[in-house]
Amino acid sequence: IKTSFAEFSPDQVKAKHVAQFIDAYRETPSMANMMRNVLKVVFNKAVLLGLTDSNPVSSVPPLKTKRRDRYITEQEFQAIRAKATPTLQAIMDICYITGQRIGDVLKIRYSDIEDDGISVQQEKTGNRLKIRMTADLRDAIGQARALHRSVKGFHLFHTRQGKPFSYWTIRTLWQRATTSAGVEDAHIHDIRAKAATDAKAQGLDSKSLLGHASESAHLRYLRGKETPVAEPVRIRKS
Repeated sequence: IKTSFAEFSPDQVKAKHVAQFIDAYRETPSMANMMRNVLKVVFNKAVLLGLTDSNPVSSVPPLKTKRRDRYITEQEFQAIRAKATPTLQAIMDICYITGQRIGDVLKIRYSDIEDDGISVQQEKTGNRLKIRMTADLRDAIGQARALHRSVKGFHLFHTRQGKPFSYWTIRTLWQRATTSAGVEDAHIHDIRAKAATDAKAQGLDSKSLLGHASESAHLRYLRGKETPVAEPVRIRKS
């Protein structure tokens, strides 16, 4: 965004410029819409500061996106994990076990972890939930703690300097691992869908795990993630 609008002052940016910028990312509509939202917030602030009279983003509609229907199989998950760095392995495990978004997993602080579970406040919804401690979760937390024993940080996942990892750093690690594993069209966000689907298959309360407020929202999230198993027609024997 900074590069594309470097030559503009706020009052020079028109709707057509925003539309051209968004259109350049048409092949990745979700990313394009994310950047549109950032621009909208920036120009709202610019209006309040008197740097421009109106928000040029308001008249530019977001791109249409298709509902994602990707389910990462267990074989694919393990193949990616085998090619991942130790940090990414630990993040993948906790994303899967807890069913939380990658951003919320990266925000987990040591103070959020107690003997009976992990407390999470989801950034997207603001919902609070506590994920009960299990042997698998305890092992995954132990793996994460062991990554940088010599460095102190407030977050469970942090760099050697003690700072929390950025989403883009982890996304890069994920892309390298999926490429090396030969798994195509796999996003790190798909782990959340896998967790929901697998939890439901195990008879667990996947809606509560993901922190969805309504059943309809949860059902929409799961749509297309499962393949129904149908009974075949029996041959009538004489």
